[in-house]
Amino acid sequence: MPITTKLKTALSQSSFLIVCLAISGCSSVADNSGVKSSLLTSPSVPYEWTNATQRDSDLDGVADHADTCAKTPRNTFVGPAGCEIVTGVIEGLKFAPDEVELSVESRIVLGKLVDGLIRYPNATFSVEGHTDNRGSAADNLELSKKRVNAVVAFMVEEGVGSEQIKPFAFGESRPRAPNATLEGRERNRRIEIEIIESLL
Repeated sequence: MPITTKLKTALSQSSFLIVCLAISGCSSVADNSGVKSSLLTSPSVPYEWTNATQRDSDLDGVADHADTCAKTPRNTFVGPAGCEIVTGVIEGLKFAPDEVELSVESRIVLGKLVDGLIRYPNATFSVEGHTDNRGSAADNLELSKKRVNAVVAFMVEEGVGSEQIKPFAFGESRPRAPNATLEGRERNRRIEIEIIESLL
């Protein structure tokens, strides 16, 4: 084939390629052998839709498709479902009088919290133990220590780093309700967990 003919063919194909690129409407072009190649296939859906499994609109570390609490504020500690981790008094984690072992129900409650906490290996958590005022102050302080130890042991067993946990025992010294009633004493037998330092 003469050089001028080759040049015209190349220019013709280049022009076709440029036109196709400009209008994004060509799904294939023909090469020199007449065989079609799919160099210009347009995506059938926008790029961001094809990456929906990776999109995290509220930047909480949980992809949108798995996030049941959308639009959480930035730098909020969230659990695996994208909902804010509620700290403070761990409601549902209860101790009977003089008991130090975690009940099945308490382990379930604490386990849900731990599922969120283990997502933050650079955070530090305080674990505080409190009792009601029945018995001596010294005995109650020792009781709160044992309860804190039970909680810390469970947290470490479930994956929280021991170096992340700061335990504190307060005994009966910080009641949140009057100890004059059964309900008040039950509220005072509690564990509180707080996030005291983080590198979010």
